[in-house]
Amino acid sequence: LLTRLRPSTIDDLIALLALYRPGPLSSGMVDTFIDCKHGRKAVVYPHPSLEPILRSTYGGIVYQEQVMQIAQVLSGYSLGEADLLRRAMGKKKASEMAKQKVRFVEGAIANDVDKKLADDIFELLAFFAGYGFNKSHSAAYGLISFQTAWLKAHHRAEYMAALMSIEANNTDKILLYINDCKRAGLEVLPPDVNESLASFDVPQSDRNRIRFGLTAVKGVGQGAVEAIVQARVEAGGRFKDYMDCIERLDMSRVNRKVLESLIKCGAFDWTDHARRSLLGCLQDAIQIAQQIQADDDSNQTALFGGAIAAQVRPRLRIDDLGEWPTSQKLGHERDALGFFITGHPMAAFGEIVEQVATCEVAALTRQSADAEVAIAGMVSTMRKRRTRKGRAMGFATLEDATGQVECVFFSNAYAASQKVLETDQPILVRGKVERSNRDGEDGVKVIADSAELLSEVRERRTRAVHLVVERDELLPKLTELSALLIASPGDCLVHVHMRLPELGWIDFSLSESQKVIPDDPFIQGLEEIFQRPNVARLM
Repeated sequence: LLTRLRPSTIDDLIALLALYRPGPLSSGMVDTFIDCKHGRKAVVYPHPSLEPILRSTYGGIVYQEQVMQIAQVLSGYSLGEADLLRRAMGKKKASEMAKQKVRFVEGAIANDVDKKLADDIFELLAFFAGYGFNKSHSAAYGLISFQTAWLKAHHRAEYMAALMSIEANNTDKILLYINDCKRAGLEVLPPDVNESLASFDVPQSDRNRIRFGLTAVKGVGQGAVEAIVQARVEAGGRFKDYMDCIERLDMSRVNRKVLESLIKCGAFDWTDHARRSLLGCLQDAIQIAQQIQADDDSNQTALFGGAIAAQVRPRLRIDDLGEWPTSQKLGHERDALGFFITGHPMAAFGEIVEQVATCEVAALTRQSADAEVAIAGMVSTMRKRRTRKGRAMGFATLEDATGQVECVFFSNAYAASQKVLETDQPILVRGKVERSNRDGEDGVKVIADSAELLSEVRERRTRAVHLVVERDELLPKLTELSALLIASPGDCLVHVHMRLPELGWIDFSLSESQKVIPDDPFIQGLEEIFQRPNVARLM
């Protein structure tokens, strides 16, 4: 509607907000307004005396205030009488409307207006009063819309950071705004205890980035955030390492659950330790920090002073436990934030999605009605209801990296797909596109026929596993890899592509007895062994 109207004045913007409602949209008022603005239709005033009142809305009656002004000018109503007329028209009470019509027409005749024209204008007012909006409200909304649109156009990063700070506790809104940032070329950086403030902010060094605010991390309250920022900003500067951070925090305000959430969402990734390793030694870190803080608070003089005292302070050992498999790591991240920010589980299925999906979610708007589609994504929301016959049906919001769409599962499809829809794993939905137009806006949803796990689709379609490795990373892991192969018997041949520093790439295949099943445990096992995703290509 905004692109059709192309507002050029604040009056146009105020009118746009008043017109963007079901009544005006369905009555044809909006089309007439736009055509008159752009000269495709002539502006017609019901009576010459009404031009000052209706000029800004191109002859149309858009606001309740215009109804009252017309009654004043044309029929000599007082402000109080005009408000009673507005109320009567809004409630459409026949007896009251009959009284008002007599009063209106008599007043108009007294002002030298033809009786038939007065009758017509009253009926016109009665029609438009049903759609009229309060202009004072619309003006306030219009001004705010103009200001926020200007901020978004000229200071987008700062505007989006402020918007996300306001909605810090609304996961759905935050995800919506992050996707909007991506489309605009803005990067939303993950939480970082060494960089983040309480709210979302824009780093001075890069105006095209937004740093995630700590208050938006689930389980991290305002008091904990204040303690973290205070320790970093007011008491010692940036944290030097993991233990330095834990030691300097006020443990009465930052408890274990807070630190667990921060680790899981990536707020300690700057330490270069795996999240799994940091979580594994968290309890030891807390105990050491509490001991050090207790010693410092006791005001007792250490037996040895200076450098020697520092050396005998307890130290934390961080064992290298490796990182969680990507799906588990991202699952923890989603638990802490409500969504994924450093990656997406769909990335692990890129090759199979290219083979089986017909389009991404964002491209559904370009599909024709009833087109058969297959789309891959994750269920972000799921709701169930009963049909008139008492059978269950489901409404799933499927989300991929480009957007989200509602998938409707009628009874039979829901019964066959319910278990798949209740998992937190990437899925493939097949169905038909349903297009709609509501309030002048095109919409799209998918009437689903089926849903299945992408992991099962991948397993069913994979014929061979291609392992792409460096020699120096493969040789130390041969024992672990052999154990994984033995634990994953299947029908897929394993091809190894190994790069030698001196000779380049060499290719060879494992024996028939070492065929594997390309299921999730096998893929995750490879990630754990080689400590990186996408070490294998499934074809």
